[in-house]
Amino acid sequence: MTAYQLKPWTQVVTPHPDILDGKLDNATYAINLGSVIRQDSQCSRLYRDAREFFNATYLSGELRGILVDVLSGLKGEPGNRVIQLRTPFGGGKTHTLLSLYHLAKNRYQLRGISQLDALPDPGEVTVAAFTGLDISVSTGTQIENGPQILTPWGYLAWQLGGYEAYQLIEADDKNRTAPGNNDLRKIIGDQPTLILMDEFLVYIENAMGITLGDSTFGRQILTFIQKLTEVVRELPKTVLVYSLQASVQEAIGNEGLLSVLDKLVSRIDAKKEPVSGDEVMEVVRKRLFTDIGNTEIIAEVARQQAALFRKFRESYTTTNREKQEVEQQAKLLEERIKLSYPFHPD
Repeated sequence: MTAYQLKPWTQVVTPHPDILDGKLDNATYAINLGSVIRQDSQCSRLYRDAREFFNATYLSGELRGILVDVLSGLKGEPGNRVIQLRTPFGGGKTHTLLSLYHLAKNRYQLRGISQLDALPDPGEVTVAAFTGLDISVSTGTQIENGPQILTPWGYLAWQLGGYEAYQLIEADDKNRTAPGNNDLRKIIGDQPTLILMDEFLVYIENAMGITLGDSTFGRQILTFIQKLTEVVRELPKTVLVYSLQASVQEAIGNEGLLSVLDKLVSRIDAKKEPVSGDEVMEVVRKRLFTDIGNTEIIAEVARQQAALFRKFRESYTTTNREKQEVEQQAKLLEERIKLSYPFHPD
């Protein structure tokens, strides 16, 4: 068989409707946790609808492990109570948080999806989420038919227990001072509770500019984070999952703050990477295509690509050892092409 006899990839795979409709915009693929929770009409239905979201989601081994850890923790089983997501930009932090949000809030919509049915089911879960990009550090957020909330702890309290919970720390919210551990325990309680925090490094950096006596709002937030992780660790059915940049290079000016955050919670949290290695290729394929096509055609493409690679490289080999290395490389290339089709693995 020669290369021109192989079907073009456009005749093999079937893209998702948003691609076929010409909506290939980077903004389409950027998830904002807050817009999903608010059910913002400008946010793609693929992210707002739990079932559509998981139909377009590839559960990498690491992501599945994180989901199992968190859902088991919500059931009261032993495990990590505080989980930090550390991956490069675009490496799945917010996607992981959204996966957890849908599984905790909308599990009933996900019945019959085989990759999810085997996951632990903690039953009804209270979910509170804070997205640092959504809330102003100076004015906070106005709750509809409710108070003007100024702090992350006030916002989380309102989500967890409404006005009754907010009253416990109302003074701390108005004064922008970190609440005590006992108040946090009362607000969270002993029922299954999931706390999600996304994109708050920049929020804290901005809060450093607000002076509070001898302290700053930013320092109060750091104190709150430390207290929150300590309280969550003690509670039987509460899990906190929060995201940070993967490295100081990505912090862009916030390197010192990133280091401080790390030291505050490093003895308590567990660091997780949702996507690693070649799994990113499966993630991309699952998001872009509804059907990847005939596996026999894909296998033949991979075989021919590997054969061309082998033929080219062998023409430069002089020893048996070099030929064995080329053979190993060709086999690896063939497997990686199968994983990445219709893209080249590079």
